[in-house]
Amino acid sequence: EGIVGEFTGSYTLTAGILLIEMDRFFPSVCNTENLKRMYTEHTPSAKHRGPNTDNPSFYEQDDCWLDSRFFHSGREQSAPVAAYTDEDKEIFATVVITGVCKPQYTTKWIVFPIVNGVVNRAVPKYKNVISITTAIVARKDTYEEGLYEFQFYTQFPNEESEPENNDRMYLKYTMKDLVPVIEDGNGGVNPVKSVYKEWNVTLDASRSVDPAVKLSAIGSLPSGWSWTCITAPAESLTDVMVADHVPNGNIAAIMNAVEEASCTNKIPTPGSNFVNIKPTGNLEIDQWYVFTLIWTKGQRTALKSQAIKVIEKEPLNLKLECVGSNCRQGKYGIVKLAFQDLTLNVRILTKDVDNSSATYLWKVEQSPFGANYAEITNPLIESEFSNGYVSVS
Repeated sequence: EGIVGEFTGSYTLTAGILLIEMDRFFPSVCNTENLKRMYTEHTPSAKHRGPNTDNPSFYEQDDCWLDSRFFHSGREQSAPVAAYTDEDKEIFATVVITGVCKPQYTTKWIVFPIVNGVVNRAVPKYKNVISITTAIVARKDTYEEGLYEFQFYTQFPNEESEPENNDRMYLKYTMKDLVPVIEDGNGGVNPVKSVYKEWNVTLDASRSVDPAVKLSAIGSLPSGWSWTCITAPAESLTDVMVADHVPNGNIAAIMNAVEEASCTNKIPTPGSNFVNIKPTGNLEIDQWYVFTLIWTKGQRTALKSQAIKVIEKEPLNLKLECVGSNCRQGKYGIVKLAFQDLTLNVRILTKDVDNSSATYLWKVEQSPFGANYAEITNPLIESEFSNGYVSVS
């Protein structure tokens, strides 16, 4: 290429390269040895050469694959596919071959961990035997948090060459946040709760959940527990303010709105996930106390708040029942119905309180189709009754 001159005689064109004794014309630029090297580097070997009469079973790679890429996402370390450590992740390689090549091929997957941007090829995280699958399932709780390189190889059977084609993609595993749970000692969860002055205030976080606890690097880590408490007079820290902010964990909004006082000294076991406080002599009547749990494990920290107000009179203890043969108790206390009339009954279990002396306000609401049972948004009935029964058709 780029040589201008006049040549006489006969020459042989082999594999697209014209072999001539160019060293006789340009000895300082090109010689026979250089041409032989160029010929060797740029000529396909017999293993990869396109279809021919001598060996019709071998194919040029570009003739076989409709697309040399098997992955179209996560192709860069800087933009990996996201995954959680506690969820299975299925990865697919898209393999499309042309009609030129035989359809049978074998596959292989190898997974390498990446540390500080360097792929550790010496110790693969996963390596399967040769198969025919184009998908791999990275099982939950087996991959530590971090970045991984997934390599996929294909090869035609009975070939002596390296795999005909391969591609790679990157996947980043992340641990989910800690999920603190504060129960009342009886398994109940209510972030805004009134407690009778004769009852103990119980804050039980022992059933908090770490989604990554089954990972070998996480399961052995200790948990750190601590509590804080703020309070303010009832005229400033109101019921509405507590109901608006505590369930959402927006304690900062309360601290910005009122002149709060610390009550952390009221917590007898500040370094435990279980707190038990006797209100008498410790907590004021009709005043809100906002307790916040701080749970730390490794590099993760989560907060959960619980509002408690001590009241003078024992609160009503209500029991709501579905009455009749149409009621079938389901999971989470949900009653499943079959398009029949429904009768509900409420009973007051508080001692020394007569059911007939109460007035009842019933509200029936409907959740969107397929929504969680707690996501109730659409009121159907909201009426006042003189008794504890309501019937819905």
